[in-house]
Amino acid sequence: MRVRTSVRSLAANLTALAMCLSVPRSTLAQQPPAPSAGPTDYVPPEVRDSMLAPPPPASLEISGWGDAVTHLRARSSDLHLALLEVTRADAQARVALAGALPTFTGSAEVTHNLLRNHLTTADYTPLLTDPNASPVLSTLEIPKATTYGGSLQLTQPVIAPRAWHAIGTADMQRDLAQVSVSDKKRAIALAAADAIMSVVLAERTAQLNRVGLQGALEREELTRRRANLGAGTVLDVVRAQQDTAAARALVISGDEALRKARESLGLALGLPQEVGVTRGISLDDLEASAQGACTPAGSLDQRPDIVAARRQVDVERRGVDDVWLQFSPTVDLVSQTDFSSEQLMNDRHVAWSIMGVLTVPIWDGGARYGLLRDARARTAEAEERWGATRRAAQIEVEQSRRAVTVAEATRVVVAQQRDLAKESERLARVAFANGKATSFELVDAGKSLREAELNLAVQEFQVVRARLVAVLALATCTW
Repeated sequence: MRVRTSVRSLAANLTALAMCLSVPRSTLAQQPPAPSAGPTDYVPPEVRDSMLAPPPPASLEISGWGDAVTHLRARSSDLHLALLEVTRADAQARVALAGALPTFTGSAEVTHNLLRNHLTTADYTPLLTDPNASPVLSTLEIPKATTYGGSLQLTQPVIAPRAWHAIGTADMQRDLAQVSVSDKKRAIALAAADAIMSVVLAERTAQLNRVGLQGALEREELTRRRANLGAGTVLDVVRAQQDTAAARALVISGDEALRKARESLGLALGLPQEVGVTRGISLDDLEASAQGACTPAGSLDQRPDIVAARRQVDVERRGVDDVWLQFSPTVDLVSQTDFSSEQLMNDRHVAWSIMGVLTVPIWDGGARYGLLRDARARTAEAEERWGATRRAAQIEVEQSRRAVTVAEATRVVVAQQRDLAKESERLARVAFANGKATSFELVDAGKSLREAELNLAVQEFQVVRARLVAVLALATCTW
């Protein structure tokens, strides 16, 4: 009887011991009153790899929007071209003004006569005092071998309607060039801010790629240890190594994308090199600084590109009036002074005349009628461009405002997906360590986490960019 009791007690103890051995240590550590005991985290294995080191910084870094504006003012080709257009408009305005102001010209000439003749003249003066005297004969060569002369001419337009009209047109073109500079600054600001945010995103992506590589290396080490202990297979190790290789490829491509983003930022700032951003830069501060450099327009019609398109229509309409003024007569007041080594018509070497010149265009072969048709067609084209620009801007503003709401809502969803992927990857690690999950589930959870982290980083960038585009879509930049 005692032997049977001892055997039963020994069997019960062996059963309890087997159950204890089959239950993970973390499960035994949990004590009542917890209703249920789930898997807990484990300490990940320590891994080292040369690719885990962060990418080298760029030789030149900017710390904020102020540094970007400094480089843009100094080196932006687009900005300099727009400013040069203003300079050209100023020059054309001065040319138009010259058409209504006096002109003063001078000319000089030296003539050497190759064909000459001999002229014999008689002087009868001696016969006045002596009737028996003979006239004095002399021989001259005409014309003289070398003669010289010159003239000075002053012309003042008195009636010049086309020149007066051109002055107003030139002023409008100068205003148009200045408005175009404001619109170009808006486009440059958006491109520069987009390039800066792209660098920030690329650096964040490169960092996340290294985090993903570290996780892949830890999972590979975990599967290798299980295989060494006989709890895993070679297939588990190979699958983990494939995941690590994929993570390495992401690190390489992410670093190259970072270099390209830095080069794009350099080109946007007018520099032929990589330009990075400091690690402490904030996208929110960048957004606020860029918005502060541009003031919101009161309405859609006050947006610089629409203002420029509308003023271009006005300029083309004045072009039609300019052609009509080519049919009008002009009156000039001309004062001319001539001097010559030979005697002029007034028996002097100097002559001065003042005259009024009336010019009436009669027929030019029909060129003005062709110019009139061309000017009307250019006006119609400008009106079509104005309408198309306004419609496109209206849709752009509406889409940019809606994009903010869409981006923020998408970010919330993507953040939830990232959190779920993170928790799923943690549970997969614990389950795999406890022998309750396969290597396929572990690797798949790691890939999903990497993709979710990258998607979240991209979406955060899209939110900031959408807000910035929404502000700059209806703004005037004066930096």
